[in-house]
Amino acid sequence: MRVTPQPSVRVQVGIRRPVVARAESAVHAMLGLYPRTGQWLSDRYPSAVVTPPERSASGVVLEHLRFGPQNRLDAVPGLAGPFPSRLRDSVGLALRLGAQSVDLLLLRAPRGRPEQISQAEYAEYFASTLSRMPGVCVTAPDVLGRPAVLYGRTRRDSDLEWRRIRSLCAALGDTWRESWQLALFDAPLSDPPWASSELGLADACLFTWLGSPRALARHGWRSAAVVASAQRSRADDVVYLSHIGRTLELGPGRRIRRRTIPTPVEPSAQHGIINRVLLHDTGDTAQILSEETLRPPIGQWSIPVLRTVQGIHRLVRLAANDFVFRPVTELQSVALTVALNMALQPFVQAGVLRGLGGNPIPEVTAEPLRDRMAPGLSAMIGASVRPWAKRIELRVGVDPGNAATVELT
Repeated sequence: MRVTPQPSVRVQVGIRRPVVARAESAVHAMLGLYPRTGQWLSDRYPSAVVTPPERSASGVVLEHLRFGPQNRLDAVPGLAGPFPSRLRDSVGLALRLGAQSVDLLLLRAPRGRPEQISQAEYAEYFASTLSRMPGVCVTAPDVLGRPAVLYGRTRRDSDLEWRRIRSLCAALGDTWRESWQLALFDAPLSDPPWASSELGLADACLFTWLGSPRALARHGWRSAAVVASAQRSRADDVVYLSHIGRTLELGPGRRIRRRTIPTPVEPSAQHGIINRVLLHDTGDTAQILSEETLRPPIGQWSIPVLRTVQGIHRLVRLAANDFVFRPVTELQSVALTVALNMALQPFVQAGVLRGLGGNPIPEVTAEPLRDRMAPGLSAMIGASVRPWAKRIELRVGVDPGNAATVELT
């Protein structure tokens, strides 16, 4: 019997660990509003889409994209066209200054214009997305309106600009605070019509340009707040350094014919709430001169201090959340003490957190609350933030079944 030869097949079988792309954390969120005209950015930059846009009942759509240095920004709303926006320049400026990435949250509304971003009907759409971006810096380059120097206007309505900032903070302030975020705004030219305590900007700060008329003509229309926020967007997860005095390369400014531009006023002695960014006369460079936030008492919470305390607050909350479904016992209170000490360890090792009274480590105590109506675990943390010698006390509460609470006392 003749056997017909059969083709042979060699099969190699191997096991390989799947390659999982590491999700990059958001560091800088930029808010914008634009009408539903022209091309969708989600179609123009499909690889930059973070969340696919979904249409709401009102026809408003939020596009969420993450841009990096590799992206061309020609389709991002800019100064040309019927709806001028600083978004294109601001995204590019932040990336030029070293931001790892910029998350653009662009709200597309049927009749929305960039300067209307502070209106409550639009601002509320940002809250849900921002709540999923803990610890980011938030900017809104168009909140003050169109740049005066570019459109033939030499006067600005500062009261209107302050109302826009206050309105945006009223809509999103709770989200920023609960998500450990810092909002940075460009300041109007005059002092606010209210006391600083009435602005509602506790976790926010204000920036303005200073410089010669020539330097302001080239760069004064840009967002000084974006310059400051780009420095905050670097990978400083534990140690937040001051950037006062550092020379920043802004890139070429805009060539414009009109040379008259309103010169930003010096911060008054009464308020002292406006930070300054100095434009150099030679070259396209600048320096940050101050970096105070509006958290009271004003003058005691600089950006590095606030960001460091926000980072501590966040890690403590995450550690405490692991205990919300555990029994209220003495043993669990000891375990909570250990978990909180471990959460603080990166800050202790970095040398930015010490105990009170010269102790090398923070003091952490915890106890069970055996109240039948409201059982839970309670903890206290006493520490000093260096090198600013800022004393902080955190009260941690764990209520079974609910998210842990952390209060700064």
